[in-house]
Amino acid sequence: KKLPDGSFVIINSNSTLSYPSGSINNKRREIWLKGEAFFHVAKTDKHSSFIVHMTNFDIEVTGTQFNAINRAENSSILLKEGSVILHTKKGEKILMKPGDYYQYKHNEMVKVPMKPEVVLAWLDKKIIFENTKMSEAIKIITDHYGVEFRFSSNTVANKTLTGIMPNDNLEDLIAAIDATDEFNITQIEKGIYLISELK
Repeated sequence: KKLPDGSFVIINSNSTLSYPSGSINNKRREIWLKGEAFFHVAKTDKHSSFIVHMTNFDIEVTGTQFNAINRAENSSILLKEGSVILHTKKGEKILMKPGDYYQYKHNEMVKVPMKPEVVLAWLDKKIIFENTKMSEAIKIITDHYGVEFRFSSNTVANKTLTGIMPNDNLEDLIAAIDATDEFNITQIEKGIYLISELK
């Protein structure tokens, strides 16, 4: 999607971007994100700020590329190029460098080691799991597709999942997880799935 200032935004599934009329102008550019989006912010002649409002922090940009997530279970930002300043609710300012990944955890911003290709895989309609607990993988899938998963036991929830899987179709993703020969996913009713362990 192209914004009025020339910036480009790719919005992930189950996500919304809003900006009131006139909020993107030469002096200040402000938008609000719910969900996940990748931003390529255009520089302006007047070097006006570009502000992304999130639930737990705001992102101030002049011209850069970054991925932001603003979901109930995950507020985070990966800086791909340029620089941004994070403004926390506590009044802190954090200057990010390319490759930095910050998550909002326990009421504070925490720098976490993260491979950029894992965060940005959704841009290529893929999802990458690297020894990811099934319970964590399901949170990501639920955020993306807005469906519900249940586990047959805590053992299943704590098992790990590794692989590069398709992320543009829920049925294909479920089939890819089924193909690991470790899990069985069955639909209980519309939008609700049960994950059990293959013995």
